[in-house]
Amino acid sequence: SKTIVISSDCPGGPHDILENGKHGMLFPVGDYLALSEIIIKELKNPSHFVEAASRSQEYKTSTIALSYLDFFSKLV
Repeated sequence: SKTIVISSDCPGGPHDILENGKHGMLFPVGDYLALSEIIIKELKNPSHFVEAASRSQEYKTSTIALSYLDFFSKLV
């Protein structure tokens, strides 16, 4: 499904995975006003969903599982 990703800019990966907002939106940790502004902005611009959602496909469980299988098959 096409889902826009919105994450707090917490330690541990969202900044890198979303490439500083290129593939999803980031807001400062604990800043609920910034989060609400992002949600409103994204709801007003649905065409952005398609572009940003494409990155989320790379992190589907099935995609990651296939990556692991490929990696481990090369070790054997």
